[in-house]
Amino acid sequence: MFPSPVLAGTVITTVTRGGSLHATVSIINIYKEGNLAIQQAGKNMSAKVIVVCKQCPLLRRGLNYIIMGQVGEDGRGKIMPNSFIMMFKTKNQKLLNVLKNKQC
Repeated sequence: MFPSPVLAGTVITTVTRGGSLHATVSIINIYKEGNLAIQQAGKNMSAKVIVVCKQCPLLRRGLNYIIMGQVGEDGRGKIMPNSFIMMFKTKNQKLLNVLKNKQC
């Protein structure tokens, strides 16, 4: 696994495959990119993430999340048991901007 990305985004697609949830997240803001593969179409950026554990929270289409996970060799985000996911609210923005300046 590669360095952990931290991002806020809206889940735009979800598909269950092989016991894992595969999601595409439209990025609101990136706080730590790590080696996450980011697709860009005009001003819109998105990333693919996979929820690989049964105990991890499910990502629901249309909702905004803060996601801190890992990145696989393929550049996709991986949500593991030790990952962090929570609902994103704009009031969290100031606190999250601190992460941009920290070295991890």
